[in-house]
Amino acid sequence: MAAQRGGVESTGAAGAAAAGGIAAGRRASVGGPPGSGVSWGGASDGGVSRGGASGGGGCAGRASSGASSPAGGPAGPAAGAGPRAGAGRLAPLKSRNFALLWSGGLVSSIGDSLSSFALMAFIYALSSRSLPIARLYALALLPSLLVSLPVGVLVDRFSRRNLMILVDLLRAGLVLGFILARLPWHFYLVYTLSALLAQLYEPARNSLVPAVAGEGRYLAANALLLLNLEVARVVGPALSGWVSSLWGPKVVFGLDSLSFGLSALALAFMAFRGRAAPVGRGSGAELREGLKAMVSDPRVAYATGVNLLAWLAAGASPLVVYAFGRQHLGLGDAGAGLLLSAMGAGMILGSAVLGGLRSRRDQWPLMAGSLAASGVSVVLMGWLGGFWWSMICRFSVGVAWVAYRSSSLAILQEVVPDRYRGRVFAAYNFALILAMILSFLGLGALPDVVGPQWAVLCSGFWFLLVGVLAAVRRPPAPQSGASQGVGG
Repeated sequence: MAAQRGGVESTGAAGAAAAGGIAAGRRASVGGPPGSGVSWGGASDGGVSRGGASGGGGCAGRASSGASSPAGGPAGPAAGAGPRAGAGRLAPLKSRNFALLWSGGLVSSIGDSLSSFALMAFIYALSSRSLPIARLYALALLPSLLVSLPVGVLVDRFSRRNLMILVDLLRAGLVLGFILARLPWHFYLVYTLSALLAQLYEPARNSLVPAVAGEGRYLAANALLLLNLEVARVVGPALSGWVSSLWGPKVVFGLDSLSFGLSALALAFMAFRGRAAPVGRGSGAELREGLKAMVSDPRVAYATGVNLLAWLAAGASPLVVYAFGRQHLGLGDAGAGLLLSAMGAGMILGSAVLGGLRSRRDQWPLMAGSLAASGVSVVLMGWLGGFWWSMICRFSVGVAWVAYRSSSLAILQEVVPDRYRGRVFAAYNFALILAMILSFLGLGALPDVVGPQWAVLCSGFWFLLVGVLAAVRRPPAPQSGASQGVGG
């Protein structure tokens, strides 16, 4: 189930992975930053057209748009005005649309975490090895590479909310296939189809965040959305083991199906305007425009590259930690579930701290520093060993990881014009999926080759290396002409 919601990330996710981390990939956002001098064109999700003369430190001035958003965005508090920025970690929840997006995601993230852990534990019980699970995730994600780029065109053409509702309803029915699965290829088929649907959901959600959260709230909004995954990481593994032991895994999959339905219901209550007819020059030309928007700004290209490198280790990291708990620490499913949940607890604290910070103009130091800090904590877990040391280190990873994920998304949300967001986030998801596949085939096999302790150490040193490289190799400032050419 790792590829359905998140991180890809979500996600995730990407994101992105099993309960305690793998579910993030099932659940894995962008506009012009103050002082950037970037000119925005077209209507935004909030029904705001950003174009014309720049004002306020180089930001494009706001002009009300008579036409509704080409992405099917929500109406702001007044015609032609999006949600206003506000201070505080819970400020985005003042927007009714964001509150519905967040609450629906919370329910579905918990349901997803339940079934992800049940699926991983079931497959591990059949072989007591990590490689079969890694192969399942890697092979199931391969078809997603074929659709992850083209779906960005759909996200920019049609109502993002309606696309998300459709995907949730389809996944609500699809996840019930795990109940009927009897042979290994049945699990592969259901998981693969779920991963394919996630490639449409994630870019739509990430593209919608700036419109429903409001300018200046991107960091807090991302932290709140990641909080869904964090709560799921804490609740999911332990609850999944308890439910499975009492009523069997079929009940777990049924609860996940119900969570998708509740998520679709929450999205249906979001207030949206009618949308204008999409203006396009063909899918191929629109896809090329989106890729050009991604590579023409070095901040976007560099951020995507850093995330790709990081997810070479992050993709299979929960699987490695699960094997570390079972083989190196001698834990059962309950203990391994607690070890995975510790990261979620740390991310909850990280979200609380991060949401209270003022949004930074420069997110790059936060992204690089928190990624390096994650690596240090993972290395210490592998080096020190022991259950309680491992729990503390996993908690520390969670605190740093939410800062890394929130800041990396905020970089994209602050830079890319609204009309390109779907395509840029689709390309971003493509990079994460590719990294996750390589991670499952490489890092996911290490516990069986060199042992789980060395696999943990390798992943930690990799995070540390990527964080240091990101800190010393910052993206150059974009040329104003190039930026305006992309956004105008």
